[in-house]
Amino acid sequence: MTTADYQKANRYFKPAGMGGPITLILLGLLVAFVCIGYFANEQIFTGVVMALVGLGSIAGGIVWAVSVRSNRVTDGEITEIIRRQAHSITESKSNEISNRGVDRGDRPPLTLTAFDWDASTLKRQGADRLWRGNVVEVLYCEFGDDALYATESFFSLTSSSPSGSKSSESFYRDIVSVEILSGSGVQKLTITTSGGTSISCPVLGSTALATVEAARGVIMERKRAQS
Repeated sequence: MTTADYQKANRYFKPAGMGGPITLILLGLLVAFVCIGYFANEQIFTGVVMALVGLGSIAGGIVWAVSVRSNRVTDGEITEIIRRQAHSITESKSNEISNRGVDRGDRPPLTLTAFDWDASTLKRQGADRLWRGNVVEVLYCEFGDDALYATESFFSLTSSSPSGSKSSESFYRDIVSVEILSGSGVQKLTITTSGGTSISCPVLGSTALATVEAARGVIMERKRAQS
């Protein structure tokens, strides 16, 4: 991710409020109201100065409010940052597998992107009513003819850390279970092998769930073929 991406993500999760601009505008209106008294008492010079101060405060508050508004990051913008970074990760992992000369089989890879709620220190509900966290998980699985190649990666949207990944290679016959577990309102794909290796990632949305169900069918079918 670029510095601009981190800055945008920080503005998304910690948006500037309108309290400052509104306070400045109200202060300007109050000063402008007070200056009427000076004009009534024929204190023209003081009244003009107060009027200019009031109008300046109002104008400054409006400019400040416009700046705050224009610097807000939309749900679409943060979604695009996530999509771009997830694509970069999966493309890198795909190239790693290709360079190893792995037989990738004929099944398209499984890619899941979700938020790591436990690691996320910043959370926000967007205008689209969806909750987002500042730490993202990406699961990338390649279905080889004989084995499943999986990489679990995670990255922060708001800083260069935390981030990392771990990869595993599992023969289908060693896979004990492929489950979609529900807990705390979140569905999670969990793949467990006889050696104790566990691969997991939250599943967000009905489309991702359908993709996971299809992938589970492929894994179990190849497991039976190796048994």
